[in-house]
Amino acid sequence: MKALDESSSHKKHLPRRPMVQRQAIRASMGALITLALLALHAGAQPNARRGNDAVAVIDEVAGGGKRSFPIAAPLLMPLRDTAYPIPTGALFVSPDGKANAPGTSIDAPTTVQNALKRAPEGGTIVFRGGTYRVGDLNLPRRLTLQAAPGEKPWLKGSVEVAGWVRDGNAWRHNDWQIKFPPRGYIATVLDKVTDPQYPMAPYGDMVFVNGRALFQVASREQVGPGTFYVNYDTQQITIGDDPTGKRVEAAARERGIETGAANEGSQVRGIGFTHYQLGLSVSSSKVIVEDCTFIWNANNGLNFRAPSADCIVRGNTFTANGQLCMSAN
Repeated sequence: MKALDESSSHKKHLPRRPMVQRQAIRASMGALITLALLALHAGAQPNARRGNDAVAVIDEVAGGGKRSFPIAAPLLMPLRDTAYPIPTGALFVSPDGKANAPGTSIDAPTTVQNALKRAPEGGTIVFRGGTYRVGDLNLPRRLTLQAAPGEKPWLKGSVEVAGWVRDGNAWRHNDWQIKFPPRGYIATVLDKVTDPQYPMAPYGDMVFVNGRALFQVASREQVGPGTFYVNYDTQQITIGDDPTGKRVEAAARERGIETGAANEGSQVRGIGFTHYQLGLSVSSSKVIVEDCTFIWNANNGLNFRAPSADCIVRGNTFTANGQLCMSAN
């Protein structure tokens, strides 16, 4: 197994986080675990997903020392141009598709949820371009999900947040009931995996202003330009950037899409995943993930779980995912 990466000259001048990797891999579970461990060893900084132009990330260097460098937080990267053949009987979806539309033609698309219910075993769902604010979707059977030719579909796990009120030097949104505290294994080893300089790194809350990620801080007093704070007790979000006339988005959904054991042989092609805790979770064998982009997901962009095996990961882009680009367990 060999992972395709940038040229050595390109890597030499880039910080190790955020990192972009393009991989062409045919892998068993063991190989995928190896790749995930290599990505972790490469120094992915879990807090970097909340970075902005003013953030300095501390990075270990040879000899045990540390250096700091500013990182420019990327906005959504362009999806790759694709032109997959559309088989007879495919269903079409779009962000403004109608639940009662048949979805049998590109000009009369339906919703993602309706297409998942109606698509037959081995069927294809074609995604028109645009932003789909959906999440926690489960494939009911073996399916192919693919971008329409020349179009760029993005699945987003955030919601747009309005109703901000001025609060001293910041702006506050009330009645925010969503929270993403440390959980699972990470919650049991916080003292071992968290850099004291970045105590909020294990949290999955994310806020974006006009597509730019804000940096999460641990208290209201720390809020300033480019930062945000979520008070779980009072159910409030406070941001340091004026939201007037801007699009403010906050992470709200756990996962984008999940496949199960019954979805063996499914394919996901040419789709972007962003603003989730986990973009795409695969728990089935012989799945192909191709030409997708995973960016600004709080934990992992792509995760493989047992009993997945003999999967293909090809031509994908991973960057600014908080824990790992891709993992397997």
